[in-house]
Amino acid sequence: SFLLIAPLVRSVSYTQQKPLVLIAQDNSQSIGTFKPAGFNPNQFVGELAKLKEQLGDKYDVREFNFGRDLKDSLSSKFDGKQTNISSALDKLHERFANQNIGALVLATDGLYNQGSDPLYEAKNLKTSIYTIALGDTTAKRDLLIGNVNYNKTAFLGNDFVIEVLAEAFQAKGEILRLNVLEDGKQVASQNLAANSDNFRKVGPLK
Repeated sequence: SFLLIAPLVRSVSYTQQKPLVLIAQDNSQSIGTFKPAGFNPNQFVGELAKLKEQLGDKYDVREFNFGRDLKDSLSSKFDGKQTNISSALDKLHERFANQNIGALVLATDGLYNQGSDPLYEAKNLKTSIYTIALGDTTAKRDLLIGNVNYNKTAFLGNDFVIEVLAEAFQAKGEILRLNVLEDGKQVASQNLAANSDNFRKVGPLK
């Protein structure tokens, strides 16, 4: 008669997990190119590795390096030609979603040439981010396309406008030429005069 009542038996088990500490190390070429006095990149990677030993009793430490892509383990090659910090943060967010992340240690020079502004992606990580600033703080002469806005849909035969954010650093007085190519053929062009060493210009191209 007891079995006919169909009793509900509930079993609850608990597994204790250590909080995660994620270490993400910039492996791009710029880290090895600009070396402040007394900084040894290879020695620095060794010091990062010691964190795992020091924190291992209380935390589950995971190590990564990134350039264009996020990879497991630390690296002292510093051979990445592209740096996408926002993608590295996004992949860490996806990989450890709903897990107890105690902290993220981010070692980088902050220079990136792919992806969006990492500050926006960092907001998705619900944990403290401790940054280790690497590289040379001296401003370098550089040109870049900060952003491109365009309509997702365009009808055949119609002209459409794209909005380009052009930036230039340490290039005051220079004339910047912005070209738009389609299948290797130039379809639009515009000259921009850099009037400051921290130049930003948003302009439409048709």
